[in-house]
Amino acid sequence: YAEKFLGWRGAFYLVTALYVLMLPVVVFMVRDNRRTGTVARPSLSIVFKKLVRKPTFTALVLIACLYGFAVNTMANWTSAFLIRSRGFSQAGAANFMALSMGLFGGLVTLASGKVLLVARARGPSGPLRVARNTTIGIFALYLLGLSTSLTIAPTFLWIGLGIAGFINAVIMAAIQELAEPLYRATAAALVVLPDCLLGNGGGPFVAGLLSDALTPSFGSNGLRISLLITTGAAWALAIPVYGYAIKWIDRDAV
Repeated sequence: YAEKFLGWRGAFYLVTALYVLMLPVVVFMVRDNRRTGTVARPSLSIVFKKLVRKPTFTALVLIACLYGFAVNTMANWTSAFLIRSRGFSQAGAANFMALSMGLFGGLVTLASGKVLLVARARGPSGPLRVARNTTIGIFALYLLGLSTSLTIAPTFLWIGLGIAGFINAVIMAAIQELAEPLYRATAAALVVLPDCLLGNGGGPFVAGLLSDALTPSFGSNGLRISLLITTGAAWALAIPVYGYAIKWIDRDAV
């Protein structure tokens, strides 16, 4: 909506300004309660050496990268896909993303805590099994949303985008199973770092390059085919990696 009145550049300036205005609120509300314990915290290198010996850790890093690759590719390119291939207006595409990854995604993330508690009662591998099944469902929804010309195809995509946030909750919960309390935050950071660099950064870039390469031959369908290939491959590859993590997490859990 802001783009209609301010243009794209003005809309980006407005959103950036809102982020900056939120910083004092975050600083005020998020307190850092310093621990007074005398136990020395292990260094980053020691934590990494401990975790890298666990097959589950390697699997979780790979799952996080594939998740970031798929989700951030769609977060960056879905609006363009809807406008080019499905005839959405800019406002319509904005509403689609806000309701899917915003409102619906937020509700899914909120509910994921309860789901994880129930799944964890079946053992450390419980949440990963739920995440694997969810990934299979997301993979199917992406395929239906991107590969068909059905009128309801965007609905499949809408649901898939919304429930994808659940996977991130599982990854963060699973890494806590592998680390002692003293270095759980460091363990989470070691998962998030490659996720951000390779997944979040690489996904949109690769999809854009592939779209440019396909557009001369396929026209407006170039982006759709690019998203099918990139996100479809990421979700498909994640499924067997879950199986590997499920196999080892009972042994690797602390």
